[in-house]
Amino acid sequence: MRLVLLILIVLSVDLLAFPLAKETIKDFVEELKIYPQLDLEKIDSSLQNIKISEKIIALMSSPPEKTKTWDQYRSLLVGEKRIRQGCRFLSKNKEIFREAETRYGVPSSIIAGIIGVETYYGKIKGNHDVLTALATLAFHYPLDNPKRKKFFRYQLKEFLLMADRQGRDFNNYRGSYVGALGIPQFMPDNYRRLAVDFDKDGEIDIINSVQDAVGSIGNFLRYHGWIPNEPVMVIVPKSNHLNTNNIELNPSRPNIALSELIPDWQKIKYLQTAISDFNHDSASVALLEKSEDGSTKQWLGFENFFILFRYNPRLFYALAVASLADALNECGT
Repeated sequence: MRLVLLILIVLSVDLLAFPLAKETIKDFVEELKIYPQLDLEKIDSSLQNIKISEKIIALMSSPPEKTKTWDQYRSLLVGEKRIRQGCRFLSKNKEIFREAETRYGVPSSIIAGIIGVETYYGKIKGNHDVLTALATLAFHYPLDNPKRKKFFRYQLKEFLLMADRQGRDFNNYRGSYVGALGIPQFMPDNYRRLAVDFDKDGEIDIINSVQDAVGSIGNFLRYHGWIPNEPVMVIVPKSNHLNTNNIELNPSRPNIALSELIPDWQKIKYLQTAISDFNHDSASVALLEKSEDGSTKQWLGFENFFILFRYNPRLFYALAVASLADALNECGT
């Protein structure tokens, strides 16, 4: 009953939607005068016609990474059905993934894992009006967070520039409640700067083209520092070899040398096999620890694991992508 009431509340909050203040629109349009290619009259008119979405504000106030446990989050994004769908998706598009992996050095399973987590392999791309979503968060971000409002104001500008470059009406884009777009859910600045025409049809289209989406994710990760042929995440088996003194268990970056965390890692057969082709002598890692299925589970997060934070800066998100990628590596085996 409580769940039904919560759903009804979320669905009904947009009855309280309200327009942007005219002064707010005027100031924003004034900022856009440095872009002579933009139709400022149309932008002004469109912004005056939209209604700020209380539903989007409510969704942004309670992201699943903050409200769910790891078990709950994992069950949503790394379930058996999603793994099976991912195996089919990889098989169907194996030539595309092979080409992207060769060009960018990013494993097919990682790219597929991102698409699986973001849009269920392109099936759920979001049905929010992107202009409304970005305007809502740019000018009425929850708790009036100035840093986040600035970020979404920038994304709103990038969205308008992106739509202009594509020759499309900016009133006709649908996406997530944060304004992310297409199969890989790129924010507008990433769409404009890092998306690629991977199918070579003369158009960059990550909304409809799986090939462009796959190539664009590879390009995004490589641009942000992905290291080819290096590990992402490795399960740490139970052992007495782990030095857990002063280890940060919810890190956002590598924070200790592998040789310091596990001084005699060579004695652990599983680890030796998992990182056999890797230059372990210079490796920095972080220890990740979460409760999973009633017991404590630990992983080593390498540099590439934290590159996933550039896509979404949440530990649960990176864990979900890496875990789904691990499962997809087993497709057909």
